[in-house]
Amino acid sequence: MACPFKLAAIDLDGTLFDHDKTVSPENLSALRRLEAAGVEVVIATGRHRSRIQGALDHLPHTRWAVTSQGAAVLDLDAGEMVDAIYLDAEETRLLMSLGRQLGFSPLLYDATDVKAVEHDAGTRSYARIVGGMPALLDASELDAVRAHKVVWIGGESAVAALPDHPELRELSLYQVQSLPGMYEFLPPDVTKGSGVAALARRLGIEPAEVVAFGDADNDIPMFHWAGASFAMPHGTPGARRAADTVVPGGAPASAFARAVDALL
Repeated sequence: MACPFKLAAIDLDGTLFDHDKTVSPENLSALRRLEAAGVEVVIATGRHRSRIQGALDHLPHTRWAVTSQGAAVLDLDAGEMVDAIYLDAEETRLLMSLGRQLGFSPLLYDATDVKAVEHDAGTRSYARIVGGMPALLDASELDAVRAHKVVWIGGESAVAALPDHPELRELSLYQVQSLPGMYEFLPPDVTKGSGVAALARRLGIEPAEVVAFGDADNDIPMFHWAGASFAMPHGTPGARRAADTVVPGGAPASAFARAVDALL
């Protein structure tokens, strides 16, 4: 029986990648089996486009990437951004200022890089988690910058409390805790799900023909939109509840491979 799916949207950190940011032999074999079944692969990540090249070095040929939590869709073969959505300049300035006032380290993702107005403990933490220190941005440049998203870095308990902060509840933006200690702001309705949907429309693929794999709360919109979804067994409670299928337990480094086994 032929595979009913034409596109597989795959999260990187915690799904395709092990804790050491590499792809296990089992997961690499699973990617090849998807491709052999005629399924196009798209990487769907919160990372900036400048922070995924090391990931792609571990993977077989992958043409498409949804980056910046869905705000950018890349054609990697052409080296082009084929779809992009940005925060308003006023929203960017507000989020950068408010983040500092509340004791967080704010970063922004523009079309070229991850940027911060200063290097501090938060930016060093970001560099350890994601790879690469953010570039420095002069505060006077904030008026002209076009940001896909703003990210606040801080203590895990402080970040976990942000959804209940009264000032943030007034903002009409998509907000998500992507990792412990990392909280993100994007334009309304911009998520991994919207980014994968934009690519699927470009390729003439229906939602029912898309399968999504992930492990975190930022994968939930992608799970809700796709025709089928798999959460890693070590994923967040929200991700596991939202997915159609939770992958059976076992080694985290091969959880994605077990998901592909179940799919195929």
